Amino acid sequence: MKEETWFETMDGNPQNDWFREQSYFSSPIWFENASGFLDAVKKVCTECVNIEKKQALKKIKSKNDFGYIYQSGGLEKIPDLSQFVEYVGKRSWDFLNNQGFDLANHNLIFKDMWYQEFPKEGGGVQESHAHPNIHVSGFYFIESNDKSTRPVFTDPRAGALMTKLPMKQTSDICHASTNINFIPQPGTMMLFNGYLPHAFPLVSGKEPFKFIHFNLQAVPKGAINVV
Repeated sequence: MKEETWFETMDGNPQNDWFREQSYFSSPIWFENASGFLDAVKKVCTECVNIEKKQALKKIKSKNDFGYIYQSGGLEKIPDLSQFVEYVGKRSWDFLNNQGFDLANHNLIFKDMWYQEFPKEGGGVQESHAHPNIHVSGFYFIESNDKSTRPVFTDPRAGALMTKLPMKQTSDICHASTNINFIPQPGTMMLFNGYLPHAFPLVSGKEPFKFIHFNLQAVPKGAINVV
């Protein structure tokens, strides 16, 4: 097929009066100020991670924790976080319900909720990944700023990634974008579908970065005993 100059003449403008654009198969991300839980969450997570840090000393041969991410799981079972856990669960239900999913015959359960603290000496990184068989994933940020690492999301559509063309402006947020990142504020909760790949890139500097990660799954009623 011969290339002709008329392929470039329309400049994206419609040639008749009836024209519209609509986006389909998008991936929503919810952002919510949930700072009312911040003090209680920080207190519990600090207690939990201090235990992890004592155990980590056996793994870290020197006092330099470069590249070592401290983690503490099972937060959804801690009584002092019961109100926070209940709120996350209810908002996760709202998140799926708002997308049009019928949850009448399903229960939404926590698969895991864990605290992560990036190392004081830097080097913390998490490559892009998603969690299998999870319907809602989310973050709750405890300590972060514009110099610490940040969540980066990748286009989950395999077909789109296979056919990506160069962007005119890589700083733009548009249909051509492959990745998008956000600078989270402490007390912010983010909810997104479990299929959405996410990462925390390596950054220079040693700014504190502490957050909670959680995953929820919708299971058919009666499939398991839900407490």
